Amino acid sequence: MLDLFKTGYKHATGAILKPAAMAVVSGAFSQHVYKFVKRARHRQVYPIKDAAGMRRDQIDTDRRARQKRTAKRLMNGRPPEILGVDSIKRTVYAYLAAEEGKPGYCHFPPAALMSITTS
Repeated sequence: MLDLFKTGYKHATGAILKPAAMAVVSGAFSQHVYKFVKRARHRQVYPIKDAAGMRRDQIDTDRRARQKRTAKRLMNGRPPEILGVDSIKRTVYAYLAAEEGKPGYCHFPPAALMSITTS
């Protein structure tokens, strides 16, 4: 997975794109993810955890909770970023509903749309 930082991948235009950062969902394999993140500490690799709730921020901004997580997880690399998945889904769905030519519109190649509608 870390090879993408070195090699990148080739875009349809021929440009080589390299990720600026990577997020890894810790979920049921949190200890494995924390070890991976610790090994990749020189890269921008972040463990993430999802948290449900429509009133939750997309990225947890509670300073006190963040400091507690940082102190607790410091030995394992980086503390997990808590993401408000319901808020993120709402944002993505709004972009997917945007009309062509409007801000946020998402373009999908016809072949990709065919594979989505036929699966």
